[in-house]
Amino acid sequence: TDSGKFSDDLAELNTALDNIFSQPEQPENLVIDLRLNNGGSDELGLEIASRLTDKPYLAFTGIARNDPNDPSQFSDPFSATVQPNDKPGFLGDVTLLTSRYSTSAAETFTQSLIGREGDVVQVGETTQGVYSDVLGKTLPNGWTVGLGNELFLTEEGETFETVGIPADVQVPVFTDEDLANGRDSAIEKTEEILMAKS
Repeated sequence: TDSGKFSDDLAELNTALDNIFSQPEQPENLVIDLRLNNGGSDELGLEIASRLTDKPYLAFTGIARNDPNDPSQFSDPFSATVQPNDKPGFLGDVTLLTSRYSTSAAETFTQSLIGREGDVVQVGETTQGVYSDVLGKTLPNGWTVGLGNELFLTEEGETFETVGIPADVQVPVFTDEDLANGRDSAIEKTEEILMAKS
């Protein structure tokens, strides 16, 4: 939103989601395209995920490095849970399109769907693996530096920081050949997957 306030962003998102999920005829499948999403708010991603479940589940657990002299020391963990929302939503199958350009909050949103009941298929490329918020510091000479100091863990303790979340169905995204020929291989593969279900 123009204001940049989280409350305004949340209200605008919920208005859009209400409109999307209140249509008279609900589709059997939902496709969410995160291929050119460089992030934003983890909380807004969790808000979307809350419209896609009727049961609570763990989205991720976060920890942050908190000792400059000991890389094994982390803060107490904080957990983010996807809580079902009483507003209109979608409980059918979800196809998630990702690419090497899917970063930060696009990745926490992708991770928030791993524990979702119901079919979620990730199509495209592995996400970038750049989750952490930036810890900003000012050096003695006045320069500033930003460091990623957080890890977002799955229920099993796995992190996708630096490696990204691999797609279930690997398809090159935005290749020179596709762009030159006006094609979208990931969309074509998604159509193929959805047609096979029907």
